[in-house]
Amino acid sequence: MRATLISPGAVDTAIWDPVDPDNRRGFLKRAAMLRPEDVAEAVLFVASRPDRVSIPELHVEPRI
Repeated sequence: MRATLISPGAVDTAIWDPVDPDNRRGFLKRAAMLRPEDVAEAVLFVASRPDRVSIPELHVEPRI
């Protein structure tokens, strides 16, 4: 059995709506955040590795 911890950085989803990071100092602007499909691609990458490959942890961060 394999397990992977996927740790995404800020992802532009509705959870940010009440926070309004575009108008808060010190917050990453939504345009620079990851997209949900970026995280989905990371999950697909990990899940598609051969059985002999283990990826214990994967950090996915926006390039800023």
